[in-house]
Order: sequence, then structure tokens, then C-alpha cells
Amino acid sequence: MKILFISTYSEVLKTFVPLINYFKNKNNQITVIARYIPKTSDYEKNKKLFEKNELFGDLIINENLKEIKSPKFLFNFFHNLRIKKIVHFYYNKYKPDIIILGPDKNNFERLIIKKSKKNNIPSICFQWSLGPITKKSFYETKKRLIFDELKQLAPSNSRKIFKLIIKIPSFIINTLFGLRTPIIAPCYGGGDATALAVIGKTSKDFFSNMGIDKKKIYITGHPLIEKTFYNKEKISKTLPEIISFNESSNYLLYCTSKYLLTKKDYLHGRSIFKLREEKIRAILSTSYKGNIILKLHPSENINNYISLEKISKRVRVLDEIDIIELIKFCDIFLTRYSTSAYYAMLYEKPIITHNCPKIPFGSYFSELKGTIYVDNHNDLINNIELIVKKDTKLLNFMKRERNQFIEQHLNINLNNNKQFLLPSINNFENLIKKLYIK
Repeated sequence: MKILFISTYSEVLKTFVPLINYFKNKNNQITVIARYIPKTSDYEKNKKLFEKNELFGDLIINENLKEIKSPKFLFNFFHNLRIKKIVHFYYNKYKPDIIILGPDKNNFERLIIKKSKKNNIPSICFQWSLGPITKKSFYETKKRLIFDELKQLAPSNSRKIFKLIIKIPSFIINTLFGLRTPIIAPCYGGGDATALAVIGKTSKDFFSNMGIDKKKIYITGHPLIEKTFYNKEKISKTLPEIISFNESSNYLLYCTSKYLLTKKDYLHGRSIFKLREEKIRAILSTSYKGNIILKLHPSENINNYISLEKISKRVRVLDEIDIIELIKFCDIFLTRYSTSAYYAMLYEKPIITHNCPKIPFGSYFSELKGTIYVDNHNDLINNIELIVKKDTKLLNFMKRERNQFIEQHLNINLNNNKQFLLPSINNFENLIKKLYIK
């Protein structure tokens, strides 16, 4: 069987690797179209995954993330023509029997799904990241996307208009923008793939409630999350060399999240650089004596943030190293809403998630639980102090929240920590057989 995997950037490709390796060992012909984010280290990350796992396919730029310099209507017209041409070329090049991809809402994915349907080729949209699976987080995501639209339509007044929109109650936003329409589902299921493979029951319930056909939703689990959980005992005891701290040195891992394309925080008009500087200084003011690693989101350019290292000799800014390698050795994990928090849970790390200053979708973990959630710097400082002191009440709270999140949302049975074959891979294999037979 010829299986084509399509990823939007390196983090998506990374989640595909356990599946790719399994099906490759079963004598299937595996090809990969790995797209990368321009002007970042994402190309190098994809390339390393290709080399390490001996992948065959193509690395191509993610056209959706190119900077728009022309008027938007002109950009969209020529952009769509270019995407159609690219899709036609790669589809004819690989002629797959089945396609597995991440988010299916982008033009590239939509068009390749459409072309595959004409040829009776099934496709699977895989929920590689939990994403917004509550109505509130869904509405908040749409508000962020609306701001991006405003930046193009009314650049000079976008901030003022957005400040008004952000005050509109969710149910009105829902009515105005038709947010129940499956075609604009935030990440998964809106691009008309044959099947939507989701992590767990909470995800299935959410997408079904948002209008995705129940018959096309299958609970598979998540191969990389499961692999991380079941292989925790096999981790290396040596810190990655790139960190350049002493091996005995401890560190707090501050993992950034993807912002909008603007470099200004869209609610407060302050630079993201300044906001991160303030958080680093807040951490340095605590009794925590370890180092601080700022791990950038793959969409960010390290040159914009490297000068944060000047704050203290205890601060490092990194972009290329795999986040899971960093999580393994950290003392405390801090983020706004990064999906890497799931892996920190699996490694039983103290996790603090923040939404300060408050932005749409920033309160994601306050809804889903699983972490210590703060919305101001004083609470951030106080909770770091409690973690340093190993406060029993807080540690018990973290364990209870973490375990509940893992079982409810990540579809992992904590009482069964040994698996010969990952349940998700078995589920994917059965799903592929079902679709291929049809």
C-alpha cells in the first residue's frame, strides 16, 4: 500500500514518525510531503527528522505562512492558483492509495483531499494536537483569526476594531460568523477528509457537537503521546549538549506559544519581547536558583529573542532542539497554551500555565485543567516558590489534575503502563484497513 503523509510543519511530522516507522516496517511504500515555516529553523528540524528516520519525500515551503505583501484579494487569487499547481504535481508524483494529514482546513490539504476523492482515494485527518476542544476556546480561536483578517482589511484601525470585537459575547460572535459551520472548524474535520482520527472521547464529543459528522470520527489515540508515556523508563540520563549548562545544573523550561503574525500583543499594544522579558525577570526574582531556558515556538525566529540572554547568565534562548528532550530534564515547565504541556504531564513535571496579559485562547488550560493556572505575575511567583519548597498540598493538587487530564483528554490508561504495540497504532491500522477496503 502506498501511504502519503502530509505535515504542515516539523512538530506535526514528529507526531507522524511512530506511525510512519510502523507502516514502513510492514512493507508499505511510505512517502512524506513535509512543509516548513519560512524564516525559521523549521526547515532544519524537518531535515533532521528525514535523516534520522530515513524518510522519503519532499520538503516544501508552507505557502500559507508566506508574508503577504500584495493586496489580499490579489494574493488569494494567485495563491490558490499556485497551490492547485503544487497539489497536482505532488499527487501525480506519488499516486497514493491513502493520505494521512494533520489539520485539513488549509488550501493545500483541502485541494489534495478534493483531488483524492475524485480518484476514490481515502484520506485521514489526524488530530495531532488536542487544540481547542471546548466551545469557549473555539470562539477565542476564531477571535484571533478575525484579528488577522482585520490586519489585512484595515491595518491602521485593526487594533481599535478588535478591541470592540473582543467584548462581544461568544453567542453573538457565533451567530455573526457561523462558527458551527464544519467548513471552518478550527483545525480538524472541516476540510472534508474521509475520516477524522481523534485522540479521545472528549475530542470526539466536541467535534461532533460542532457539526462534524459522527460517522467520520474515529477515536485512535495519539502515537507519539503513547510512545512517550510507555517508554519513559528508557530515557537518556545525559543532558543534550546544546544546552551548554553543567550536567548537574537545573533549569526551568519556559516554552513559548504561537502568537498572531503581528509582533505586538494585540490586546495591549506591547511587544512580545517585553512581555517575555517581564516573565523571565519575575522568575529570577524567586528563590529558584536554577537556569531558565526559553524554548521558542517553531514559527518564531531566534534572532528576534536571542538578546533576552543578556538579562542574566542563567538565561538561554533555544529554537532547534526537540522540546521533549528539554522536558525530560527540567524542574518546572511554564507555558501559555503550548501543546508540549501534554508531554510535561507524561514526565510528571510541575506545570504552570499562564494567561498574563490576557489574550483570546490564553485561558485554554484553565478550562481543561491539568496544570497550575495563573493570570498574573504575583501568582506565578508564589507558585514557583511553593514548587521550590515542595509544598505537599500543591504537589497533590498537581498530581490529581495531571492524572485526570491524561486519562480524560489524552486517552491513556494510567493503570496499564506496559504495551507491546501502541493502542493508537493498532487503531490506525484497523482504520486504514476499513477505509482501504471501501
